[in-house]
Amino acid sequence: MPSGQEQNAVVQHDAAPTGIDLLEAETVLQNRHPGWVIWWKHFLGAAVVLLYSVGSGGGTLQWGSLFAGIIVATVAASRNRSRYIVTDKRMIKDVGLFRPERRADHYGNVADIEVSQSYIGNVFGIGTIVVRAANGTETTWRGVPEQQAVAMSIREQL
Repeated sequence: MPSGQEQNAVVQHDAAPTGIDLLEAETVLQNRHPGWVIWWKHFLGAAVVLLYSVGSGGGTLQWGSLFAGIIVATVAASRNRSRYIVTDKRMIKDVGLFRPERRADHYGNVADIEVSQSYIGNVFGIGTIVVRAANGTETTWRGVPEQQAVAMSIREQL
């Protein structure tokens, strides 16, 4: 294991670690927000609502703008709350706002890690990590920024 100074040099954070209960003597190695792209359907919905309200005229523009703004604010809050965390003991997925998907996988259960990136993911610098457990279950992390670095942090702990 690296010394304290070396270990701090490899820690990558772009998300606040608040709200995550760490185990005793557990060190966070990666802490990332998912990329904005995973909420593309929400942004598309907000755009459709806004365009419809502009086209309808009358008083619908204010309501359409308000509704589209609520959608965008909800997406921003959801992304701000969501994160993928790699520690020296486990991987933690905590994604969502109203019904968050939370899962922690310990390294002893990991059988395989698959990393992929679509063309769109390449444009936005995000990818997908699929962690397969020995019992056949899978945990999928979508929209992971710098997915190769995050996957390397996981592999180094196996």
